[in-house]
Amino acid sequence: MHTMDAAYLHLLVNHVPIILTVIGAMAAVLAIATRRRAVWLYALVSLTIAGVSAYPVMLTGHAAEDVMKDKWYVTRDSIEEHEEAGETAMWVLIAMGAVSGYAWWRLLRPGETGVPPVWLGALVVVLSLAGVGTTTIAAYRGGNIVYYSPKLASPPR
Repeated sequence: MHTMDAAYLHLLVNHVPIILTVIGAMAAVLAIATRRRAVWLYALVSLTIAGVSAYPVMLTGHAAEDVMKDKWYVTRDSIEEHEEAGETAMWVLIAMGAVSGYAWWRLLRPGETGVPPVWLGALVVVLSLAGVGTTTIAAYRGGNIVYYSPKLASPPR
């Protein structure tokens, strides 16, 4: 039976902002095209939660690094590349979440029945697409830590 360590916990929680950002970005693109309030609300809630979840993922990543750095099959470079990409993604997602949270707040004001202004909707879409890009790079580099480890091609004797 496998025990849950920091690396395992990181693998569990890191999918939350990735999935919510991808789904939220798709919804935001659809919302800007259709100008439907319900689609905007769905996109903004998804993107706000993705932004809020970004920092806890970084925290679990730092703890996972402590577990993984001594594994024979892990290279220090692969961890550093993933960490740098993850930090970039975190800041993009925090900005995306803050802007999305602001847009969500605007839509929930008493008497508000419309959609975000065009400038705000466009900013949400741009940030969400940047979020998709940066999380994709971070996830790919995270996968490289184990799945494409050059050391696994020839294990120690």
